Amino acid sequence: MLTLAGSHVSRWDGYHVVITHYIDGRHPEPGDLYGGHLAKRLAETLAWLHQLPREVVRGYPFCEQFDIPFASELEQAMARLGVIGEGARPGQVALRDLLWPRRAWVYGMLEKLRGLAAQARALDSPLVLCHTDVHALNLLVDDAGRLAILDWEGAGLAPAEHDLFMFCGPGFRDFLRLYWASGGVRDLHPTRFMFYFYRRNLEDLTDWLVRILWESQTEEQDQLDLQGIMDDCVSQWPHMEATMSEVTDLLGGSA
Repeated sequence: MLTLAGSHVSRWDGYHVVITHYIDGRHPEPGDLYGGHLAKRLAETLAWLHQLPREVVRGYPFCEQFDIPFASELEQAMARLGVIGEGARPGQVALRDLLWPRRAWVYGMLEKLRGLAAQARALDSPLVLCHTDVHALNLLVDDAGRLAILDWEGAGLAPAEHDLFMFCGPGFRDFLRLYWASGGVRDLHPTRFMFYFYRRNLEDLTDWLVRILWESQTEEQDQLDLQGIMDDCVSQWPHMEATMSEVTDLLGGSA
């Protein structure tokens, strides 16, 4: 919706504000993203987005640098786990018990991510307009099957893999076929997929760590965050290398 001055964006109390029309829809189930009409529509939409000319996206504040801005915060949080005593808040004790025995895994993943970042920077990576956070909770589907993508505040210029990595796993081959059939970027590289896969996992882990250690005040919030760490981070760790090997095989290249 436009402001009285004819702009799509206004400022209020230091924030950029965008008002859109109300979308009457539902969040799709995660499994719906890998098959059927919704997967086809989403693949077509991402292919269209990634084909927009650079003139359209000039001025976007975000441009991928393959950095790891949360690295020091993650290291500080992991170190903090080692000094949590039994008198701490129950959620913090549970966090310690979950992650401190796995600290070598976390540090190893962070070191691998740093190596992937260096490798990704050395590649000639074409940049396109990416949403950067395409998942089920940022999608709405109305009763007519129309798809809307929400929360564009993180959009910017990045390799197409920044959007596509979210669909790695079962069904990715079919999703990629639909994406390519719609004119999507074909210059894809396993290293960039691996970088985004590892960065997102550790970035989410860091956010939850910081909240439980220094921000949360309630046991209810702690439990929600602990479940998020388990479901979206820890449970993926044993399968990440296998998933990335499948992507490498699919692209016919080596990382």
